[in-house]
Amino acid sequence: MASSKFFILALLFVVTMTSIKVDARSLLQTTTLPNPTIPSLPKSDLSDLPVIPSLPKGSLPPFSSFPSIDSSFNIPPVSSPAPTPVPSTPESTNSFFSSFPFLSQTLSIHKP
Repeated sequence: MASSKFFILALLFVVTMTSIKVDARSLLQTTTLPNPTIPSLPKSDLSDLPVIPSLPKGSLPPFSSFPSIDSSFNIPPVSSPAPTPVPSTPESTNSFFSSFPFLSQTLSIHKP
């Protein structure tokens, strides 16, 4: 029974792949790709375009010598806050269990 299911699935797979291949081949044969045409500008239109002047290479100072915009934008470094001491484990568990009394009752049973 399992071998017949495998055979049917394999046959179905082969038929599907063959059908896809035939469809793709017929689609490729019937499709004609149009050649893209690049429009050319007439020579007279080129003279109407504005000319953008370029700066000579040595006219600008190096980037590091540019003056700063405003000294009021300088942000002082932020100091890190003082570390808060971490409470020891019994205090932290007591404060935790004080907000959940049913947990403290459950755990007090298991304490030796």
